[in-house]
Amino acid sequence: RTLDENNLVKSSVHYTINLVEKADEGVETDTVKAYESATIEKTENTIHYNLAKDQFVEMSGGKVVAIVAQTAGADGPTYATLIARSCEVQQDGSYLVTVVGDKKYTVTITDGVASITEVKEETQA
Repeated sequence: RTLDENNLVKSSVHYTINLVEKADEGVETDTVKAYESATIEKTENTIHYNLAKDQFVEMSGGKVVAIVAQTAGADGPTYATLIARSCEVQQDGSYLVTVVGDKKYTVTITDGVASITEVKEETQA
């Protein structure tokens, strides 16, 4: 993550590592399998902060890839990051984001500003 002069994230990059295992040669072992190839894909993300500037979303390819809470620390900002497992674009243009742990959030971007709301599960009475 790259920070601006106010310690706000202005850009971020994610790397995806794709590993292709070598074909099984019919011998069972307890060792780590060898890889035939490995590729690394670099993706630059767009950042959208909420109005309070204490949360932001990272977007790539028109979808939310992470929801991040930012707090000030003694040595600079610290981050609590929720990685998106899925992101569905809704009819109204908002995003329904499911993060690791199966919590859901609605994210709306208006004029570059993010609104992030946790979706509370309804309980049956």
